Amino acid sequence: MGQCCACQQHRSSLPTLPAFNPSSEIKKMQTPISDSSPPRKLDGMVLRDHRFQLPLVYSDPEGEKLEIFAREVCLRESDADKTLPWAIYFQGGPGCASPRPTLNSGWISEVLKTHRLLLLDQRGTGLSSRVLPQTLAKFPSAQKQADYLTHFRADNIVRDAEAIRNTLVGPGSKWQGINPLSPPSDPVQRRLQSPPAKSNFLAVPVSKSYFTETGLS
Repeated sequence: MGQCCACQQHRSSLPTLPAFNPSSEIKKMQTPISDSSPPRKLDGMVLRDHRFQLPLVYSDPEGEKLEIFAREVCLRESDADKTLPWAIYFQGGPGCASPRPTLNSGWISEVLKTHRLLLLDQRGTGLSSRVLPQTLAKFPSAQKQADYLTHFRADNIVRDAEAIRNTLVGPGSKWQGINPLSPPSDPVQRRLQSPPAKSNFLAVPVSKSYFTETGLS
């Protein structure tokens, strides 16, 4: 289906995302402070909540911090397996929290067969630090507000993921990135497929038939 003229014009007016090297930038940071909840069991799954204190601006790691929330999910029988590969889920848009599973079903059930899943509330959404009217009200001008909002783009979402990977999975380890609900043009998806982040994010081997049945292929 073709795009309307307004959508095409909007996409062409979007700024080019700046070049970045999240892996080398994260190495310069101290391990982010994290707080983890005790495990709880739900419908055959084990869930843990994690909170990370990460920089608003990665070029200023000692400056203002954001709290980034993520929920770890795995099958009860797999929880003790420390070699179980990790997958991280990126919600995409428009600005929603990551899923909150209450049942072991759907695509989450499919992923949990082979992976430990991390459901990330991207910066600005869900239980992560959010951008509220009172947040922007502290800035003296619309330009200052716009400058602040640039720190919530895809490049910093992937930086957050890299910092969390270093903490949960370990430096030099890989995990698998899922972004099934967004098109290939999604900014986070583009970042994950660009070097050097691409070396740390691999496609999750869920069944092709599952994506076909749900219209995600």
